[in-house]
Amino acid sequence: MAALIRPIAGHDSEQVAAELIATFGGLRQILNADASSLPDRLRSSVNHLRQTEELFSQLLREQLQETMLLDQPALVEKYLTHEMGSLSVEQVRILYLDSSYRLIKDYVAASGTRWKVRVEISKILRKCILFDASAIIIAHNHPSSRWKPTAKDIESTHILAEASRMLSIEFIDHWIVTEDGALSMRAAGLL
Repeated sequence: MAALIRPIAGHDSEQVAAELIATFGGLRQILNADASSLPDRLRSSVNHLRQTEELFSQLLREQLQETMLLDQPALVEKYLTHEMGSLSVEQVRILYLDSSYRLIKDYVAASGTRWKVRVEISKILRKCILFDASAIIIAHNHPSSRWKPTAKDIESTHILAEASRMLSIEFIDHWIVTEDGALSMRAAGLL
């Protein structure tokens, strides 16, 4: 981390990095922290880290737009874990894909509480038409860090997959995302 903030903190980068870790505990906590009450030298380093993180997000999105995602589950997992693994509330994201399985749009369909989230299937499918998507990947996170899909997760996935098929939209996968990684329901044999 000290190397990342060196352009901002200069020769004090080691000390600033140590202070940030001592104050917040880790990089994810630093990126999610309210930095408004921090001294200027710490706040500017936090802002620089956030800009660096956004640059990394953009790089991952560009990879998804250039890659046939059907053959790249590791890239999908990396992206989803980065984007939603550390969220404190459940969120549903839809990756809308073109006919070559490249990302058209990453859309946050809903955010909920720490333990549940609700999204209308019709809302997801309307966006397929709006974005001219041929396929979708759905993902939602478990802030509890439990990878195992619930019975409700499995049931709603099957309903969405069937509704997608009726509209000739290919349902690729449903990912359960945690801070430590993600579970593909397709790879787990749940689709």
